[in-house]
Amino acid sequence: MTKKYVLLTFPERLIKEPIIYKLGKDFEIIPNIFKAKVSHTEGWIILKLEGEKAEIKKAIDYLKNQGVIVEEGGEEILKKEKGKKISVVKIHLTFPDMETRKPVIHEIGKKYNIITNIRRADMTEKAGWMDLEMSGEDSDIDKAIDYLKERDIKVNPIEGDIVE
Repeated sequence: MTKKYVLLTFPERLIKEPIIYKLGKDFEIIPNIFKAKVSHTEGWIILKLEGEKAEIKKAIDYLKNQGVIVEEGGEEILKKEKGKKISVVKIHLTFPDMETRKPVIHEIGKKYNIITNIRRADMTEKAGWMDLEMSGEDSDIDKAIDYLKERDIKVNPIEGDIVE
């Protein structure tokens, strides 16, 4: 049984495709995810592939033919981190009564160095919702979303265009 570590970088068009599932299903290998970061626009995954050498080669060729960027290596791959990435995330927020009067959108922009863009909203004194775009570094966006959730604001992802 051979082991090979790979760093896979996915273009946006492949983000929603079940490529890792297909590796385990269509090839006689075991894919094991060690690190990953996937957003709506791109993703990267560090995998350990185990199996016969020929099957691992077929799986890697399949990935490359699909348009995945594949970096092969040994355990040194596990030390890699992809660089900071600027992303745009679209979310739907539902506010509890007490949070509708607080400037949380301003707070996340200032505290986490992200750009916020309110696309649609309906806010009253009793409740509110908002469709929001955030752009910034992935780690800052994640922190901003955690901040919102800590304030009991419901956060749900939005796919596609917010305003059509």
